[in-house]
Amino acid sequence: MTVTRPLYTFSRFWPLVCVAALLGYTFRLFHFAYFSLDDFNNLFLIQNLKGGELLRHVLDPGSALFRPLGLAAYWLVFHAADLDPAPYHAVAWSLHTINVALLYIILRDVVKSHAGAAVGAMLFACQASFSEIFFSFGTIFELLSTLLFFSALLAYLRLRSRAWQTLNISLLFFFAMKAKEMAITLPLVLMTYDVIVTRREHRGVGFRHWGLRTLVVMSIPILLACWFVAMKGHEISVDRTNPYYMELSLRTAIDGYGWYANRLSNLNTHWSVYVATITVAILVAVRTGQRQVVFFLAYIALTFLPVIFLVNHRFPFYWYLPFLGVAGVAASLVKIVNDCLSRVVTYRWLTTAGLIVLPFVSRELYFQQKAHGTVARVAFQTAADDFRPFISGLRALSTPGPNSTLFFTSMPLHFDETRLLSAVHVALQRKDVSVLLVSPPPAQDDVGVEPEGPHPIKDVLRPGDNVVVLRYEKRRLFDDTRRFASNPQAFLHCSISTLHSIRLSETDVVAGRDAYTLFVSGIQHVHARFLYKLNNEPARIFSAQLDGDGRATFTVAADTPKGIYRFLGFNIGGAEWIRSDAAITVH
Repeated sequence: MTVTRPLYTFSRFWPLVCVAALLGYTFRLFHFAYFSLDDFNNLFLIQNLKGGELLRHVLDPGSALFRPLGLAAYWLVFHAADLDPAPYHAVAWSLHTINVALLYIILRDVVKSHAGAAVGAMLFACQASFSEIFFSFGTIFELLSTLLFFSALLAYLRLRSRAWQTLNISLLFFFAMKAKEMAITLPLVLMTYDVIVTRREHRGVGFRHWGLRTLVVMSIPILLACWFVAMKGHEISVDRTNPYYMELSLRTAIDGYGWYANRLSNLNTHWSVYVATITVAILVAVRTGQRQVVFFLAYIALTFLPVIFLVNHRFPFYWYLPFLGVAGVAASLVKIVNDCLSRVVTYRWLTTAGLIVLPFVSRELYFQQKAHGTVARVAFQTAADDFRPFISGLRALSTPGPNSTLFFTSMPLHFDETRLLSAVHVALQRKDVSVLLVSPPPAQDDVGVEPEGPHPIKDVLRPGDNVVVLRYEKRRLFDDTRRFASNPQAFLHCSISTLHSIRLSETDVVAGRDAYTLFVSGIQHVHARFLYKLNNEPARIFSAQLDGDGRATFTVAADTPKGIYRFLGFNIGGAEWIRSDAAITVH
């Protein structure tokens, strides 16, 4: 029984509707998405870059800038939408949608099955293992790299001209490497496809002639890969505590593949079980002529190579690029089942049954992955709920004075001082503001404030203050500057040091005439911060670079405010401050 034209058209259209619906429901799960910790760091980086400079880094093969194509995406969205998270995630989700479409086309071309390609695309569209893709714009590097990687693979599959193949693959590979280093395996993946799949289809062509044609197409990508390895090789650390430390051993590779397999399957299976399963799958695939299955399994192993030896830097979302291999194996299984059923039922009935079953497969996959990703999603939402009011509070802050220092007695979850500085610079869009993390005072009574406690930041801050003390508590940002002014040492926990102390060359100076030298014992060639008070005014901070003798000399300008300057403490790095009782009077 033949398939009618309406049924044939519907059978091509309906799977795409199911995939689109699955994508929509998946995106809806992450409606709360905000900025992640990586987002703050990356936004901090692009604030110091101009558009033309960033474009040069993207186009320059010798640029050492960290993943410039991904940073360019940050730069464009930031200058278009500031810190509104919605456009960032609209861009990320659009790129994921394009990647799903590319994966569908690749599977359809390789597996030769629309149904198989649809199932593979569904698996890729909604996958809990890389749910961070949907929450964090920091995965823009994976999204862009994968898009260019898939495009290069598709160009290799569809273009017939060797010259056009070489040009397109080389350009796409170049920019994929500018997005993320995982794309470096592209030439190896394409040559593997040629050996396993294409070579079998062209058995009439001599091996030498076939190999020469392959090398011609791959010559420029191979040279680019060697260039990028030479450029990026210095980033591989020999420090065992560094995130990018690589332990190049067979044991590390086995453990790495096992770890990623368990993250995908949500099991805790020994690696030997996966090895046995893959071995059987390869033997069966070779025996039955399903060589594309062998390629897809090899694809997984190859695309993981750049990260498999990173023992301190493993994340489930690294499955994003290699997942084409999993989707390809699934698509091949669907094709095998479809071919078996076509021998016992008519093609029309088989097509009709497939169209009915497909929405149920999509629904089941959605709820399965939704349950699988619950823990990660709750963690993402908790972070979003914590970060959002913190950034809003910072943006509502009255403008601090030039070269201000913001002291934080508490901060959001998962923040450290580096990320705190990035978030503050991004929120205030200021480069001159410093950030220090200090411990809160032991008790409110110790700092002499009224019983009603601190006030929200909008009621207290005065523009021009160069010391601002903030506290983040119960998802609200409070100002403790007045409490700090009454007793700075209680906040800074200034300790008494027997190694370091401040000594001044003068105790009395005349403005416009004299100078004085500040000595700090026990240190040299250090950038230090000094906390001081003028008469009864609020405490302020200044910074100075000490020379090889621990000295810094200052000229007292004619317009210097008169009074007694009391040095309360100093900081030479870290959160600990050292108490001081030095003073100088300016007449």
